[in-house]
Amino acid sequence: MVGHYYVQPTYKFSVFLLQNTDLTATVLCEANEWNELPPSLASLAGFAGVRLIYVWLGSIRYNERGRSKKGFAEQARRIMERDGRLLRGRDLTVEYIDYDGHRYGEIWTGR
Repeated sequence: MVGHYYVQPTYKFSVFLLQNTDLTATVLCEANEWNELPPSLASLAGFAGVRLIYVWLGSIRYNERGRSKKGFAEQARRIMERDGRLLRGRDLTVEYIDYDGHRYGEIWTGR
């Protein structure tokens, strides 16, 4: 199944399921909802085979569209410092992107 689907596993956490096959899932979530990592990961547990997570640094919904590339880079750096520790040992790739798809960082936590 390939396509763009909006799903809301819990009332607090919403993600976009970008691609879902029997083996892997790719999801996009907003950084504002990624702030509390343990509950966010618990919400993602309902998706079989999540391997790639895009964390969307800017949010039109939260009026962050005007943030600069420097601001996105700083936000990505802060989140990556935390995520590197908390995601250790999981088989995930997390990419930190803005609303135009520019990548500001990546963590691969492969086993």
